[in-house]
Amino acid sequence: MKIFGKLGCITSLFLLVLAPGLDRAWSAEPLQTNCHTDACSWSKELSRDFVGSTAKGTLYELLMLSGSSMHRSGSYERKQPIIWSAKPHKSYVFCSKTLPMVMGRYDGQFQIDFLQIGQGVIGAYLSSLSLYAYVCHNVQIKGEIGFAKSFGYRPELSEFEGIQGRLASPEDILRQ
Repeated sequence: MKIFGKLGCITSLFLLVLAPGLDRAWSAEPLQTNCHTDACSWSKELSRDFVGSTAKGTLYELLMLSGSSMHRSGSYERKQPIIWSAKPHKSYVFCSKTLPMVMGRYDGQFQIDFLQIGQGVIGAYLSSLSLYAYVCHNVQIKGEIGFAKSFGYRPELSEFEGIQGRLASPEDILRQ
């Protein structure tokens, strides 16, 4: 019994000193990002780092786990077990009223999801919109309705199209 107590102290010390953020990851609630065709996508934040900011917005780097759950006949309201990926991945969120974006490397390719919040975010970007709302506003949403109006978004597609070709990494947005 006394040995267990010492191990508990050592584990707590490890979490506080050597692995800041890991204790938060274990207790973080999974974020349901999208449901479609009898499956739901999930994300779990393991860590979040501030990368930088400009007058246009703030960039965060996240270490995430992705998961999925199966829901027979589209019964999304019923809890189902989440199958988590074995390897975490990095995502980047640029919190901006005019250039809202989620970025990352997927299958070796740099991908940018420019979120046209308030102008109709397409289904393929709903997971990114959910992650964006969670990171930038600490809210969980199940779609775009009301979100854009509540937070005053006015994305500028023409501005994004003007800089899109100059973005080779997430940090490049801070130099625009």
